[in-house]
Amino acid sequence: IGKNDNIGVMLRNCNQFIEVFFAASAIGARPFNINYRYKEEELAYVLRDSDAALLVIDASLGVSHQDQRLAERILFLDGAMGTMIQRYQPTEADYRGDRFRSHHIDLKNAGDVLVLTQPKMIAEIHRQYLAAGADIIETDSFNANLISMEEFGLAEFTREINVTAARLARSVCDEFASTTPNKPRFVAGSIGPTKVMLSFNADKPGYRPVDFDRMVASYSEQIRGLIEGGVDLLLPETSFDTLNMKACLFAIEDVFT
Repeated sequence: IGKNDNIGVMLRNCNQFIEVFFAASAIGARPFNINYRYKEEELAYVLRDSDAALLVIDASLGVSHQDQRLAERILFLDGAMGTMIQRYQPTEADYRGDRFRSHHIDLKNAGDVLVLTQPKMIAEIHRQYLAAGADIIETDSFNANLISMEEFGLAEFTREINVTAARLARSVCDEFASTTPNKPRFVAGSIGPTKVMLSFNADKPGYRPVDFDRMVASYSEQIRGLIEGGVDLLLPETSFDTLNMKACLFAIEDVFT
């Protein structure tokens, strides 16, 4: 590895994980992708040769940290994102921002795209929840899956939206954790039910707009983005169809295997 190179690899096995990082050490470079909850002194061990460093973080560090907090007290989850967004009364121009100014489909009410076009607004909402005492905040990614994003012509941005949403929430959590290190905050990756149902269609009982495999693929793209962005947990939520939820859980398992 050259002195300006860095590579991050995550390996997961069942309910435990180890994160392996390669970082250039010739100029004393720090590992580039260590989650905020780890401190350098907590690294299990460091192996160095003349040109590069291999750092392995003990699998128990992140899991035990959250388990310890849950054993001590109830952790508070934040509230709804959508209603908080509406308090700002964003216009079509706000949703579009500069990046999607000429987009061919109206984007109003595409709340997830705001992490790209109005990140300050979303960060402010996260801060309000944390200031109110939330221990866990959800990413602004409820509808950020391939199927739902197709409605707005934004499917190609699905992964980017999820990565950005997770990193934005992570940065605000880190901001608060830096002032109260004894009270870490956690990021939950919000995964909504999509806009379709797999198990039932009242209008056409024999018709399904998507099949199970496509639903899994849609969820998988979202899940990979949330993980890349640094969430602490995944939160499939507001389910109205158990088959949709099954596809989501299947996708989570598949991503981690």
